[in-house]
Amino acid sequence: MPTQVATETPSPAGPAGGTPNPDSLIRLAQEDLATRLNLAAEEISVLNAEAVLWADTSLGCPAPGVVYAQVEVRGYSIELLARGEAYMYHTDSGDTVLLCEWRSPMAAPATPKPGDIDDGQPWMPVY
Repeated sequence: MPTQVATETPSPAGPAGGTPNPDSLIRLAQEDLATRLNLAAEEISVLNAEAVLWADTSLGCPAPGVVYAQVEVRGYSIELLARGEAYMYHTDSGDTVLLCEWRSPMAAPATPKPGDIDDGQPWMPVY
């Protein structure tokens, strides 16, 4: 399979990247999930939303065979609940929202808090 290069580049960290607006990103994620599940956005609740500094432009959701720019990207990790299932969205600081993985709340690993892991590497969930 040939290697693909990501064509949409999320906003980088730093002054130009700015601080993301969590309310607008949550709304975008809810609207996307509502469309996918044929629900009203009001039927989707927010379980968690936290600011994240992604290691590259994959926003923590790399696709096989795609090469991503190796720049830090400010964004959010947003966990939504619909029909008893949790859905994980990753964002940049602009208007990019990615449905990263579909998972059940019971299968979700605990998200470490700052200071829990001190190995210098970004934390990624393991399923």
